[in-house]
Amino acid sequence: MLPIRIRLTFWYVAIFSITLGIYSFFLFAYISHTIIRNTDREMVAEAKECRSIFLEEMTKPSFEELDEELKGINYYLQIYSINGKLLYTSANLYKTNLPVDTRAFNSIEHDKYAFRTVTVFRHTDVRTLLYPIVVNGAIQYYLTIGMPLNAQNGFLSMLGIILTVVTPIFIVIASWGGIIIAGRAMKPVDEIIETARRIEAGNLTEQITMKTHNDEIGKLARTFNDMLLRLKKAFDGLSQFSQNVSHELKTPLTVMKSGIEINMIGERSSADYRELLVSLLEEIDQMTRIIDDLLLTSLSNTESIRATFTRIDISNLILQTIDFLGVLAMDKKVSLDHTVPDGIGIVGNERLLKRAFSNIIDNAIKFTPPGKKVFVSVTRDGTGVIVDIRDQGAGIKEEDIPKIFDRFFRGKSANAEGHGLGLSIVKWIIELHNGRIDIISTSGGTNFRVVFLPR
Repeated sequence: MLPIRIRLTFWYVAIFSITLGIYSFFLFAYISHTIIRNTDREMVAEAKECRSIFLEEMTKPSFEELDEELKGINYYLQIYSINGKLLYTSANLYKTNLPVDTRAFNSIEHDKYAFRTVTVFRHTDVRTLLYPIVVNGAIQYYLTIGMPLNAQNGFLSMLGIILTVVTPIFIVIASWGGIIIAGRAMKPVDEIIETARRIEAGNLTEQITMKTHNDEIGKLARTFNDMLLRLKKAFDGLSQFSQNVSHELKTPLTVMKSGIEINMIGERSSADYRELLVSLLEEIDQMTRIIDDLLLTSLSNTESIRATFTRIDISNLILQTIDFLGVLAMDKKVSLDHTVPDGIGIVGNERLLKRAFSNIIDNAIKFTPPGKKVFVSVTRDGTGVIVDIRDQGAGIKEEDIPKIFDRFFRGKSANAEGHGLGLSIVKWIIELHNGRIDIISTSGGTNFRVVFLPR
């Protein structure tokens, strides 16, 4: 594949050449037509003048005045009777007759003329006019005028030579200019290519600086820079994510390894081994939950889940979740109150939504002191379906609220059993269902508000 600058130059030169060729052709044709038209008009004017002189002298024995009129004139003249008899020939024809088709005399009307281009004297092109002379309302004579086309043909030949010579010169100049223009046009692209070659995973801060900002190349550079920023953000997030995953998985593995090593020192009772197995099982469960959550979040860039959406009863789903977590609330001596009207529905995935609301309500119960309450309400208004989950805990620190949905983020007051993926999964699930989640937190408690916008 040829470089773009060569292809641009080729198409530019091709279009310019075709356009210039068409322009030259029509220019030559137009000038040729104009010259012939002006010649025809001049011949008609001369024919009218000669007719007047002929009618005055036709009764005389000679055409002295007509001969005098034609002296020094660059056209030829012959006059015929209606029956084809030659009555007069101009002296400059030198006994040579103009090619005249006398059979056409009867086909020419009073006010019509017949033009032809013929060759006389073997090599001279002559434009001829057959002009009827009317006497007493009828055609009695025919006047033939011949105008040599030497000057006209010479001019057209020179014009043809000029166009033939100048057109290739213009094409060469256009090619040279096209190469320069294409080179300058592609220079910013070369700069983008060089910048792209310098960029590596650890050097995503590199930016393309352009002198122009409003043309297409400037827009391409800005788009490329924006892409780099997004890649850097994604790369930084992936790096942080990898570090967090390593940390979260390393902790239970370290605990398991330490427990096994301790129990391998000396003899242990069956109760000690049983205690070790129970501890290992708890750590395995913790790792399993982390891996399940990681697998779930890895689906956040696909559209396959939306294909499973159906119409679900969000009221019934919330009530089932409250009933399921009621035992946990009783164990913590937390009241779980709700206001959930029947029949409120949305389109979504029931399993994912149940996971999201279980996480929110579970967190609310965990961070609510014994003797306090957690309130759950579902309403519908003009903005969509709203689910409020309010606890009476200590609240979330203001500086932690923007980070609360980040993967593996845990505030200082977070429960040690969590691994920081729950709320990031909740946010993804809610946004997957065309919704948003807002947090309002004070020292008297935290309110998670989920709003499902209508589709």
